[in-house]
Amino acid sequence: MGYRSAMAVAEPETIGEALAAAEARLAAARVPSPDVDARLLLAHVLGVSLPALTLARALRLTGEEKEAFEALITGRVARRPLQHLIGEVAFYGHSFAVAPGVLIPRPETEQLVHVALGLPGANGQDPAADVGSGTGVIGLTLAAERPELRVLCLDSSPEALALTAKNARRLGVASRVDILASDLLAPIATGALDLVVANPPYVPTGDIPHLEPEVRDHDPHAALDGGPDGLRVMARLLAEAARVLRPGGQLAVEFGDGQADQVFEMARREPFTALVRHPDLSGRPRVLVAHRR
Repeated sequence: MGYRSAMAVAEPETIGEALAAAEARLAAARVPSPDVDARLLLAHVLGVSLPALTLARALRLTGEEKEAFEALITGRVARRPLQHLIGEVAFYGHSFAVAPGVLIPRPETEQLVHVALGLPGANGQDPAADVGSGTGVIGLTLAAERPELRVLCLDSSPEALALTAKNARRLGVASRVDILASDLLAPIATGALDLVVANPPYVPTGDIPHLEPEVRDHDPHAALDGGPDGLRVMARLLAEAARVLRPGGQLAVEFGDGQADQVFEMARREPFTALVRHPDLSGRPRVLVAHRR
């Protein structure tokens, strides 16, 4: 019996029944964490928190609420990203708008921000540069967490720049954020910066077809594709950061699983010293901090 036929026999009436039916559909579609996704989507429809949703499982949904929830579940079954369906993502305690055509921020990138916030350049008088800003989560979080800091957000994508501007207004930091269309750090003057932070594309080209559908089919490949070995953009970034950083300035950059040794060797070929690797929450090396000699 198909889903719609089953619904005709016993259409979910309460929040608990609607969640159970939605979880079953998501699980059948092999969506990761079907229970979590169903609860997040229904909480979004109802405009309530997850704890409030749990306490209200016996309450009945209106026809309009059921219809809206059904549309979101159908989108998730088709492997549309949860963040696109909700329209936002939580990152480092802040809420950011997301949109198709711009890379969805990953939780592991919070470690890059945490590391960057501990560097002297995050407390200095000169702007910090967020290279490849996307939604702006890195640079805008730095600005939100450091009220005196000016941030320069750079990206080559018009969609990303527009979303960064929207999120800057959303976080109330627009007056301290400059947004610039740029291929990496090309327009920045030599020796102009004390801090560069970046999450560049680092997925090997051949791995992209094997990514989860939410990533493969919805994230822009330009923000994922790091070339045959995943490090093509990284090599350019390290060279350009070495040029724009003042002596003593610092670069904090995220890299992929298994890339730590190669990234360190690439950094050593540039005028960087005091290289430090920082692990993500699972203990895998994820962030390089390099000091400009």
